[in-house]
Amino acid sequence: MKTKPFYPLVCVIFLVQMIQAQPASRSITTGAGAGTGIPVFNSAFRDYWNSDGNVALELQFYASNKIAFCPRVCCHLFGLNQNRFQEDFGSSVYESGGDIYFEHGRHMAIEAGAAFQIYFSQPEDAVHFYLTLGGSYCSVQYEEVHGIFEKAEQKYAETVRDKVSFHGYGPQSGFGLEFWMNRRLCLFSEARFHFLFTTLSPNKPDNDDEIEFVFYYDSKYLAFISLLWGLRINLTPE
Repeated sequence: MKTKPFYPLVCVIFLVQMIQAQPASRSITTGAGAGTGIPVFNSAFRDYWNSDGNVALELQFYASNKIAFCPRVCCHLFGLNQNRFQEDFGSSVYESGGDIYFEHGRHMAIEAGAAFQIYFSQPEDAVHFYLTLGGSYCSVQYEEVHGIFEKAEQKYAETVRDKVSFHGYGPQSGFGLEFWMNRRLCLFSEARFHFLFTTLSPNKPDNDDEIEFVFYYDSKYLAFISLLWGLRINLTPE
């Protein structure tokens, strides 16, 4: 019982040591992170796709203590919003006494990008705030989406969207925080806004009731926000 008061003291001392830790001078760091993506627009992308996970690998090359060049490879995933599909396209099936649900379907973007990181903190600070500004190229793919129709004892499936691949490119910007635990390791948290011009031309079918149109209509551009949390390693500590 007498040793319990020492536990908070040990925690405070450990925290103070971490806060006072100063990162070493660095010229190259590497990092990895994971997080989530949030569809923003266009309307079809935002309404019919859900947030999902992403992973990233990166390098930082420091021109000075204030500016770093950061190439990055990232995979962004977005899942199918089944509830929205059912709300918009299931009414006629429900009225006939049937049911409908959707399976499979995933939006995936493989991104190769590069950005400048501009730091506003002092080199000796343990916590660094920075802004990012750059651009990226994405290979984008929609997986097949299947509509499963059920009525009474009958059940059949129909492919409502074949697999489609296209490309996108555009600017990105954001901000981030680094917390240096010691001279070699730091934790980071980052948010970036991605805007992509795509090579998939808008093409709305003549029949507005077709489910397929939501994958094409207004698809000349799309945007999303990526959130990342991860670890960076200083490859050149003194």
